[in-house]
Amino acid sequence: LAICAPLYEIEYINRDLFYKILGSALFIAFVFWIMSFYMADTIIRPLKRLTQAANEIANGNLQINLDYNSKDEVGVLARSFEETIKQLNKRIEYINSLAYTDKLTNSKNNTSYFYEVAHIKESLTKGSMNFALFLVDINGLKKVNDVYGHQFGNKLIVETTNILVQVFGHDNVYRIGGDEFSVILKNTTEEFCQTLVERFYKEIAEKTQDIKISVAMGFGNYDSAIDESYESFFKRIDEEMYHNKKKMKALGETSDVLIKE
Repeated sequence: LAICAPLYEIEYINRDLFYKILGSALFIAFVFWIMSFYMADTIIRPLKRLTQAANEIANGNLQINLDYNSKDEVGVLARSFEETIKQLNKRIEYINSLAYTDKLTNSKNNTSYFYEVAHIKESLTKGSMNFALFLVDINGLKKVNDVYGHQFGNKLIVETTNILVQVFGHDNVYRIGGDEFSVILKNTTEEFCQTLVERFYKEIAEKTQDIKISVAMGFGNYDSAIDESYESFFKRIDEEMYHNKKKMKALGETSDVLIKE
């Protein structure tokens, strides 16, 4: 018995199976590629962000928000980075508070003052700048220390600082010496400065419970027509302050302790 049939019909089953296998393989490969791309993007993208964050931290930039909250290992690593940045910011803030804050009065200290002056000088080189300077010196601090003890002298310094902060604002007050203070106000007028000075002396006059406060002050606005530099401006205000101090000394105005603890 002989049967004749076309070759393509004899191989139909094999071809059909081959195409099905090929189609399935292509479909599986496509799905695998999609899944691989998604997984790679899910893992590599946050790792790239973490690498970038590490470089920024190394360059001193701690204002970074990773914003990655997954529960996998990358998410744990991202949260560890965020906690590290948070702790570094706290440490830096604490160190800055030690470096730029006066321990006794909690006002800004001499280092902070010179830092601000450096910014002012830089601004002055670029053009005119509107700011005012107040120099304050406590009268009779040495006598209070010698007669009543340093605890009363410290109290006199703290009470004076509190009034300065109350009138001029904490960010503007600097303790630049044992009994010397500086106040720097920006974008202000002579009339407003005079108002603040009058308020300051009024607050001092009303402070009569335990310590009598006496301070000499010199103040003024920077004037490029007469002030060649910050140093010459400071000298002008400093001379005015000491002139007032001599007048007050001649009149017998000095700080004193009213209630002895």
